[in-house]
Amino acid sequence: MRAPELLSVTFRNTARRRHVFVWEKLVLLYVQYHKGQEQSGGYKENVRVRRPLPPDAPPPAEARGGTVALPMGPAGREGMGRRQPVVRARTGVQASRGPGVQGGFGANRANFDGADAANDIEDEADIVDLAKMSNHSYWVFQRLYASNNTLTPAILLTRGFRASRSWRGLFKFDEALSGKRPPPADGPAGIAAACKRARVRQRPHAGEDDILAAARYMYRDPKLEFRTPGQRAAAIVMLAPDSPDQLIVVLGTGSGKSLLFMVGSLVQDAGVTIVVIPQVALRGNVQSRLQEAGIQYHTWYAQSRQTAPVVLVSAELAYSSAFLDYAHNLVTRQRLDRIVIDECYLTLTAVDYRKCMGELGWYVSQLRTQSVWLTATLPPSMEAAFGERNMLVRPRVVRESTNRYKIRYRIRRAKGGRPIELEALKWIGKYVATPAIFYNNQQKMVVYCKTKAAVESIAGQLQCPTYVGGNDVAEEDKKAAIARWLDSPDQRVIVATKALGIGFDYPYIRVVLHVGAPESMVEFCQESGRSGRDGHQSESVVVLESTWKPGGRSGTHDDDMDLYLTIRHCARAVISQTMDRPEDWTWCMTGDATCQACPDAHTTPRPPGPALGLQDADAAFPGAKEARRQDRIDSDTVERYKRDLEGVKMICLYCRVVGRPFDHAGGACPYRWDWIKAKSAAIKASGRNPWMPSLTVCYRCF
Repeated sequence: MRAPELLSVTFRNTARRRHVFVWEKLVLLYVQYHKGQEQSGGYKENVRVRRPLPPDAPPPAEARGGTVALPMGPAGREGMGRRQPVVRARTGVQASRGPGVQGGFGANRANFDGADAANDIEDEADIVDLAKMSNHSYWVFQRLYASNNTLTPAILLTRGFRASRSWRGLFKFDEALSGKRPPPADGPAGIAAACKRARVRQRPHAGEDDILAAARYMYRDPKLEFRTPGQRAAAIVMLAPDSPDQLIVVLGTGSGKSLLFMVGSLVQDAGVTIVVIPQVALRGNVQSRLQEAGIQYHTWYAQSRQTAPVVLVSAELAYSSAFLDYAHNLVTRQRLDRIVIDECYLTLTAVDYRKCMGELGWYVSQLRTQSVWLTATLPPSMEAAFGERNMLVRPRVVRESTNRYKIRYRIRRAKGGRPIELEALKWIGKYVATPAIFYNNQQKMVVYCKTKAAVESIAGQLQCPTYVGGNDVAEEDKKAAIARWLDSPDQRVIVATKALGIGFDYPYIRVVLHVGAPESMVEFCQESGRSGRDGHQSESVVVLESTWKPGGRSGTHDDDMDLYLTIRHCARAVISQTMDRPEDWTWCMTGDATCQACPDAHTTPRPPGPALGLQDADAAFPGAKEARRQDRIDSDTVERYKRDLEGVKMICLYCRVVGRPFDHAGGACPYRWDWIKAKSAAIKASGRNPWMPSLTVCYRCF
């Protein structure tokens, strides 16, 4: 190993990683420097493993002139008797024993000491060209040709050494640092002793009283208490002395999950907490909360090296090797306390359109620190898939009931074949005009649509702001739309896609209205949870088409969502059995905002038993209500049949079935005699009995 390689080794982390690794009395050196680096600009792997010296080995001998010979391995390989390689070093000087150099170090000592040298060469550029042509570095070139010519004094290395020695003497570095530098490690034993003396920083921990004190200081409220039992349990587990390395926290929307990483950054001796945020709206929310609490934060960007008690990073940037290097740097410096992933259920539900969410778990698993996964919508049935996706091994799970007892659930169905958008506009107008709901300018309403076209259509009728996702909409435009909606007293409504359903936190949302059936119960709970965060009553409304029926929705099939939309059981009971553990199942109790299926609140808790299903809902229908439902279905079938007949009135069904052009009447079809003869044959074969019932047509083939 050459001197430039050895002297480039660092034993502690600076701007780059350290190059020395000690394990089981073996020392591994990893460098990338080589003699052709200046010519090629590339790096090569260079790894050396040093075995420990035997106990009876002589100490390193001191060479002449104050230089030290550092033994780099045992005295040759077994049975070969080769001379032990030696690298010589001196403060401020780098020396390399180049190929072809014979003779001792003292013979050329004057070249490195900067002693009386020959006169400078007139054309120094010739020396530089010669060094490059030799394919050696300047250090190797100097050692090769120092003994047989006078070119050495003009080399930049010697001049640099002279300047360094002059500055050192001028500022008296040796006197200033005398007694302050740690004593050098004396061989392998000294290195081992230094490693044993190194302190390993423990992750900061705090008890319940310390956590409450930090939260009260943060919110400037001396009487502040935990909002829910689940919030208290999660904070205690996360900051316990024996806290788990992997923690999943499932709390209802509005239960204060953000308090966990905010308090974690305020405890004594706290380091850095990284928070991965998947959505723009959520990031703005978190930034506002941190500013109000007086907590310093840094929004990480590519190549950033800045740190703060809380570091915010988007999911797309967290899915990069640059972020992994940044986090590894914090880990090796023992500064990273934990990494928090907010709205972590997206690692399961958003993988189809956001690749970064599916790979986020792998990147987090590379960091040797605590990982905390926060969400309000992780059903127990999805816990196993969630752990497998994010490479979690027996994580600790803290969850409580996600019931939002102040939300009143309603289903509105369009009547008489009325378009669903017109039905939605009717209910929007009714809610906005209700003084009991919108009693001041702070009260707002969110309307969720499935497509961007529906968003533009309804927003055009209402003349209100819109919020949609996708890369075609700039982040500044999204922030401006929300600001225009919240700051204007005349704008009560915003129309959005599900992009606004993640992490948006405005306390005075009174109504959340869905145009069309939601795709899944998880998305519905996330979006309806935007309402009533101030603790007052709010409404969650779904507007359905008149022809909707269970299983007839486009997109993901979700039996739980179908069961909810049928209004055959308590809406709160259906949500609870999907999102919570069996011991947390509930229904509309006294004090809750009763749903559409519960005219009166229950006075007793929901008894344990099997989960509700569509079959149970069919059996639970009363006779009169079932008859009305069947009449409505029959009426819808007849209306649909009439529309289909109108569509086939002026076309030739025979040509359509066989695959020919069919834009002509059946009586004018040139091939009509084929099916007329076939019909006559069928009538003759049936013995003049009716060959098919009257008024029957196969319109499904149309």
